[in-house]
Amino acid sequence: MFRSLKTLAKVTLVASALLMTTGATSYAIDAGMSIKQRTSLQSLTTADKQEIAFVVHSHIWAMTQRKAELAYQLATPSYRKPFATAPDYLKFLRKEHTPLAYAKSLTIDSISFTDGALIQHAYVTDVRKKTWRASFTLRHNDLDGSWRIDSFAMALAPGQTV
Repeated sequence: MFRSLKTLAKVTLVASALLMTTGATSYAIDAGMSIKQRTSLQSLTTADKQEIAFVVHSHIWAMTQRKAELAYQLATPSYRKPFATAPDYLKFLRKEHTPLAYAKSLTIDSISFTDGALIQHAYVTDVRKKTWRASFTLRHNDLDGSWRIDSFAMALAPGQTV
């Protein structure tokens, strides 16, 4: 859907400005978030898969580059709700998911569905050359057609030790 990170950043900032201007709340956006009847790999289009990978890649890039607004916009309203500001969100992510904050390489892996939730798996190698498996749950926004990160978890990749 987005051809570059710069385009995605512009789109998310414009969307944020529109929401502030119109007085819409995060609840209104959250109401549009869903899996949109996509409960199997066959129901995902090639464009969906590309955008999902792009969102995950962009979120990790935003963490490594300390781009708080972009990281914040790539998350669903419900996932970022506990954080008053984008810098608070980024601070939490960098503290709790340090390997992603210092990622040196990223490999997008498979997509799976668990209990109706779409999960994009990826492998990240950090500055200490440890490889981690990160699993991102994404939701589809029916209002604008975008994908956003709803949660994620990390663990050392198989064969890695601390």
